[in-house]
Amino acid sequence: MQAPKILEFVGPTPGCSFRVEVFNEKNADLLKTLSLLLPLNGFLIHAVIAGETFYVPTPSLALAAKNMMPRRPGSVYYNVTGQSICFCYGLVTESTLVNEIGEVLEEDLPRLVQLGKLVYEKTCSVRSPNMVRLAIRRPGETATAALEIKHVQESALQFDGRWERAKEIMDQEVARLRVLEEPDEIQKIRLCATGSRAGQEATTLQPMVILYGYLATLGPHSLTRLLAVSKYKEVTLSLMVRMTRQFLVNTFNQFELLADVGLTKMRKIGIIYNTALDSVTTLENYRLLTDSLRSLVQILFRWIHLVFPWFLKDQLTPRTTEEASTLPKIQVYSENMDEF
Repeated sequence: MQAPKILEFVGPTPGCSFRVEVFNEKNADLLKTLSLLLPLNGFLIHAVIAGETFYVPTPSLALAAKNMMPRRPGSVYYNVTGQSICFCYGLVTESTLVNEIGEVLEEDLPRLVQLGKLVYEKTCSVRSPNMVRLAIRRPGETATAALEIKHVQESALQFDGRWERAKEIMDQEVARLRVLEEPDEIQKIRLCATGSRAGQEATTLQPMVILYGYLATLGPHSLTRLLAVSKYKEVTLSLMVRMTRQFLVNTFNQFELLADVGLTKMRKIGIIYNTALDSVTTLENYRLLTDSLRSLVQILFRWIHLVFPWFLKDQLTPRTTEEASTLPKIQVYSENMDEF
């Protein structure tokens, strides 16, 4: 199937929908993969350090970037490490180049800006965030009925030790989490019902901070880089398996941590993935299995980003570097030490 030259990005209102000219010749493989998934629905997330940028989580489209360009208003790019299609609608405050896949048509730029402001308002400036939907489709195409499903049954598959079955189980979990309905485990985390404690106090903010930090590292960085390293010519399968276990389960089991702070199903996923590594016979097997785990971690990260209490930003005072340099530093606590 030939990749289209124009794609429609349909927001929650006509005034928040826009068209994008895609650069097929510069990112052919990525855009061909995307075209096979269309129409595609998702929820939008606003960047928190990159300026006026928002993005939609997607399935894995590519492992390599091919058209690295500076960001600018109207640019559309695919974040390889974050598995997201991103949209810059104004001020940029992050300097890294991005993998540009298209640009918003000039006449539709006001609609892009309107959607960007809406996403920020509904996700970063309120105590209870909303899901802002986006559909990606060819011109004239309609959303698929499957994307309107309100609930997906949890996987009934029984793990049998094979990497293929492990991949199926993780893929079904990803499908459940891509449905536009807040998952039960995410709701419990958002409402501070994780059972974690700090000293003698039940924790509220802390589990989300820990989850955000670990998921932001585990999916976009650790797993993405393991997949990239697996394509090095000098790397063997046995070395990749050893490296992966060292990153994920040896010394400190990251699956156990994620389960302890609210993502309880990750304990079982960790056991399944670690066991399945014994059954992979080729590096391609390894990549297929690990990319499914990466997709699962990424969509969990996006949910945590959505429900993170960004509204607490209003409790902090932004300052210039000059202002900060005039204020006192934290002090060392001390009491009368004469008793010792």
